[in-house]
Amino acid sequence: MTASVVDLDAGLETAWRRIERHARQDLTAARRHGVRCAEEPAALETAHALYVNQARGWGGHRPLPIELARRLLEPAADGGREARLFTARDDRGILSAVLVLTGEHEWFARWSGSHPDARRRHAFAALLWSVAEAAAAAGARRFNVGASSGRAGVESFKRTLGARPVPVLVRWLDARAAGPLGRAVAAMQSRLRRGRARGEES
Repeated sequence: MTASVVDLDAGLETAWRRIERHARQDLTAARRHGVRCAEEPAALETAHALYVNQARGWGGHRPLPIELARRLLEPAADGGREARLFTARDDRGILSAVLVLTGEHEWFARWSGSHPDARRRHAFAALLWSVAEAAAAAGARRFNVGASSGRAGVESFKRTLGARPVPVLVRWLDARAAGPLGRAVAAMQSRLRRGRARGEES
């Protein structure tokens, strides 16, 4: 598969220079017009509702349950978290939200959702860049904004933010060596997943 990655290894200033000029103008305009980005784990219910509502338009996608996100956001024994939730809002409420899985060297945007007004106000772009800033501050070398599932518009949007396409090797577990019951279950799952983007087999 191909993921879009914002390289932070050379520092945030270098990453900022990779953003296309009109996208930098959009980010500046978003903040000037009152779009505020922050980490906001308490906004999970609203954020997840935006994600589920938006996911209805993605063919073959089944939204991840809110309980999984809630567990990932819980502080670990060492005080760290497996995930962090960031939002972009204005005076009317949340415009966009993204759940990010956080590793030592790479952060990954696992799911996101946006209000219909978010695009006009450049809220989602501002949100992703604020996450890149947080990732850089935490010492991460990369911010993985995820695959585009073959959608050219999504891929182009990520490219304007300085994200470059990176090939990612994915190993899929299948039921070729399973018994009759396992193969039957796998066949049923395959029918349910039909139409989802899974990359190319090698």
